[in-house]
Amino acid sequence: MQSYGLTATQTLYNGFQTATRTRQAEGQVFSAREQLRTTEQTVLLSAATAHMNLLQTAAILELQRSNVNVLEVTLRQTRDRFTRRRGHAHGRGSKNDPLPIIICQSSGPMSLRVRSCSHSYNCSENLTYSKPSHFPD
Repeated sequence: MQSYGLTATQTLYNGFQTATRTRQAEGQVFSAREQLRTTEQTVLLSAATAHMNLLQTAAILELQRSNVNVLEVTLRQTRDRFTRRRGHAHGRGSKNDPLPIIICQSSGPMSLRVRSCSHSYNCSENLTYSKPSHFPD
């Protein structure tokens, strides 16, 4: 004759440890979810910031290219005027040609003098612009 036995143990009271551990695990899950949301928002903000920086840099580059084009046209026109004035001084050119203007740097990074030359190319100062004292350096 064989006999079999089974023994089962069940804790009836453990000082609320099971409920406490369950709440602790739920709190950890909630905390991990919030950390994930924070990381997601940080990544999205970084991506949006990088994209806006790219757009800004592209716009600045386009503006600088446009400025170079304008300066090249201005230089070409100035050289043409200077060439016409030289031709006028030697009996060529029109009396209505504008006089060349020379812009020279003066003292200070934001100061410049605008000078205009007469027919004999004796330059005289017409206007002086200096950086206002309330502008920061």
